[in-house]
Amino acid sequence: MEPLISIIVPIYNVEQYVDKCIQSILNQTYQNLEIILVDDGATDCSGSIADSYAAKDKRIKVFHKENGGISDARNYGLDHVTGDYILFVDSDDFIENIMCERLLTVANSSNADMVSCNYYIYRGDDDIRIHTMSVQDDKRTFTGMDMLRYYLLKTEPFDLNVVWNKIFKVEVFNGISPVRFPKGRIQEENFTIFKLFLNCQVVVTINEPLYYYVQRAGSIMANFSRRFMTDTVESHIYMNDYLMERCSSVKNELQLYLLNSYVELSRRVCANKCKKEYNDLLTQYKHYVLAHTVDTSHNSLWKCKQYIKRVLVKLYY
Repeated sequence: MEPLISIIVPIYNVEQYVDKCIQSILNQTYQNLEIILVDDGATDCSGSIADSYAAKDKRIKVFHKENGGISDARNYGLDHVTGDYILFVDSDDFIENIMCERLLTVANSSNADMVSCNYYIYRGDDDIRIHTMSVQDDKRTFTGMDMLRYYLLKTEPFDLNVVWNKIFKVEVFNGISPVRFPKGRIQEENFTIFKLFLNCQVVVTINEPLYYYVQRAGSIMANFSRRFMTDTVESHIYMNDYLMERCSSVKNELQLYLLNSYVELSRRVCANKCKKEYNDLLTQYKHYVLAHTVDTSHNSLWKCKQYIKRVLVKLYY
């Protein structure tokens, strides 16, 4: 029997985009799908559009709930999946018609718990570009722990950090160590993805764009805000504390991650010309980073460059 793929789509005030999103799912070459549309208290016609599709296709299940944000909607979907695999699609994005088939084929042939693909950045039909993949190989296989180490050393690469360009075995989310997204966060995946790596035995990346990530002016990721900054700082601290308590074998990578992520965050703040506005958050994170990179004498990853960078952080950043 063919595996069932559960596709979770959180929907909130996207009446201009949701048709294209749902159509791209219905047009999949792989048809054994459970399509879970979670209306997260939309105040436009998004929920009604979802209902109209459900009336035409028995694979579609629509759930209407009070607004709780994208994390809450995804969690609601996770609580209702019955499939063997899970795929997330954001309701203002859309996917290639071979995405499910391609990812499932790779998952089956590699016995992978997670398969991650490349994606397009879509700003309109005349403005589409292929994202540059963090893992440059056409196809690469990791253990879950090695994927976590790679992620930390790359300092939170966007294509590895998000869930919407991946397929997961259901056990990765709903197994012995269940994983859910933190409610009320806009950097929800920062708090989540490292836990998913820990739940995987095998992770495969393929450098093939199968997802269309739509960048629009009003989207969360298009805006650099205090909420964004607060979530970013708190997610880095949360991940470090979580992993040091449960998986201290990645201590060397975490020290490097903290230093590099602080420098990158400072660079972004300066580029947005808002250092004074976010100085308190940067100061908080700076003290945390310095406190957790004091003892690097046994860190084989820590070279002269890192020592110099740490001194510069302490004195100037």
